[in-house]
Amino acid sequence: MGNPISRLLGVCVTVGIITSVFWATSYRPDPKLYDGDSVESRPCKMCDGAGGLQTVDDARPTPGLRCGYCGGDGSVKVLIPGPNRPTVIWGLVVDRERIGKDPKHYYPATIRRPPRIDPKTRDQPATLGALANVQVVFAEGDNDPIVATTDVTGRFSAHLLPGRYTVEVVAPHYHPLKWRKRLLIERLSSPIWYEDTMVMRATAMAEEGITDDESRAVHGLMFVAGVSQRSPRRGFCKTYLAH
Repeated sequence: MGNPISRLLGVCVTVGIITSVFWATSYRPDPKLYDGDSVESRPCKMCDGAGGLQTVDDARPTPGLRCGYCGGDGSVKVLIPGPNRPTVIWGLVVDRERIGKDPKHYYPATIRRPPRIDPKTRDQPATLGALANVQVVFAEGDNDPIVATTDVTGRFSAHLLPGRYTVEVVAPHYHPLKWRKRLLIERLSSPIWYEDTMVMRATAMAEEGITDDESRAVHGLMFVAGVSQRSPRRGFCKTYLAH
């Protein structure tokens, strides 16, 4: 049967590896370059350009121990956003009367996670009451509107250029929802660091005092809407940072 403690340690290590992979893939910035973007190389913030990591008792890099953020290179590519770089919107649309009460259903990590397909039900919503095939329309001035459609899990994503957008949510058999506010998308100005690993990066960045602009540049914005069959006044929209 094996030592119970050894088995427990094995499970903890496995969970740690899975968690690390999830964070590394979920919070990787968009590598696409837009008109006006530029890329430069800067010393790694984690190892100060040394390429190695320090032990607790030694201020010098430990031989053979590479920095996981720069891969041992000592430098990291940094993207400087141009005026045409969009902000990524990660969204979820739910039934206002069947909305899930568990806060974790609205965590950025939950909404940003790729859809999980259940072989029995064909879909697994991100949260209770999530709605598929809902159109979310972002309109700004005389530009063509950007229309996103929710998938089987009620989620969607969109890329919005800087501007002030009206937002309308159209769901079959529900009252149309037009947000009373305008969604302000400001121009991104904070550099995006292309580190080799971003394990628990959200926590690390919070401890470092990340600004809203830095968070939006790397992770984007969350958008959650609730539509109602009872009354258009019961609908709601809300946005928050995606880290």
